[in-house]
Amino acid sequence: LFQELEFRSLVGRLPQHVDDAQENELPQDFETTRGGDYEVVKTKKRLREVVAAVHKAKRFGFELIADDNHPMRAAYNLVGLAISIEPGTGWYLPFGHTQDALSPEEGQQELILEVEIPPPPVKQLAREDVLKAIQSLFTDPGLKRVAHKSKNLMLALAQTPGGIWTEGIDFDTSIAGYVLRERANDIRGLAFDRLGHEL
Repeated sequence: LFQELEFRSLVGRLPQHVDDAQENELPQDFETTRGGDYEVVKTKKRLREVVAAVHKAKRFGFELIADDNHPMRAAYNLVGLAISIEPGTGWYLPFGHTQDALSPEEGQQELILEVEIPPPPVKQLAREDVLKAIQSLFTDPGLKRVAHKSKNLMLALAQTPGGIWTEGIDFDTSIAGYVLRERANDIRGLAFDRLGHEL
């Protein structure tokens, strides 16, 4: 009932957690992942290593992170890319995070001619460096790509300045959810409904 009514934060307080109940219903060769090893990529050297690891794996899942959900506006508001090649591991490539300038303190004039722009909230790579490095991941026909709502991701990635037109997507979880007639169409809802896993 809690799942049906989408009381996701309360499910963990039940005597038997939904994760325990649903794990028994999953196929025997299926594994759920808890925790994991996730890394924020902050150097060009590490970025090259990540790209090489993805090429070696021949398959990866990805998610573009943007300040706007609309695919055309998201193209100009991309802040990062998440990539994973296996359950429980992944990399985040930040390249567009910003921190707004601080608002004037009380009693200070609002018209400030020279505003000090604070540094980005996280150490990140240059946008151009990331897009150049990942280009082969999205254009190599030998790589299999997995995403959620891939059409939106492909549009945003293609329309961003210096962007990339993706060769194709091999599996889209939103289409799979539609075919299975899932009521949730976002990745968080699908993960919760199908796996009992809260993202």
